[in-house]
Order: sequence, then C-alpha cells, then structure tokens
Amino acid sequence: MPAAAPPPSVPQTPVSAPSPAGFTPREWRLLGAAAIVSLASALLVLGGAALLYKSTPAAPPTQATSQP
Repeated sequence: MPAAAPPPSVPQTPVSAPSPAGFTPREWRLLGAAAIVSLASALLVLGGAALLYKSTPAAPPTQATSQP
C-alpha cells in the first residue's frame, strides 16, 4: 500500500501589519482622491473669485470736498 499523500497545503494570505492610522490601502486611495477633488474645487472657487474681482469696474472716485 502506498503511503498516504499529505493534504494539499492551503495558501495563506500574508497578514499585513495595520497601518499607523488604521486605514486600509483602499481607504488611503479614497482619502487621496478626496484630497485632490478638494484642492481642485478650492482652486476653481479662488480662480472664479479672482476673475470676478478682476472684471469688476473700479468705483468712481468720490470727492472729499463739496463743490459750491
């Protein structure tokens, strides 16, 4: 009788150490994407405000003294 073959080994997934903040790699990617969207939005808002400020005509100068 032949010797019994050992059961096939089950590949074990390596257990990675938790990251310092406790986020998974997927969460880090989502945080990075959110940061990029946030910065892009802020730049668009600031750029729009700068364009509005630039296109606003200057107020006419007011005279400090009244003319008789």
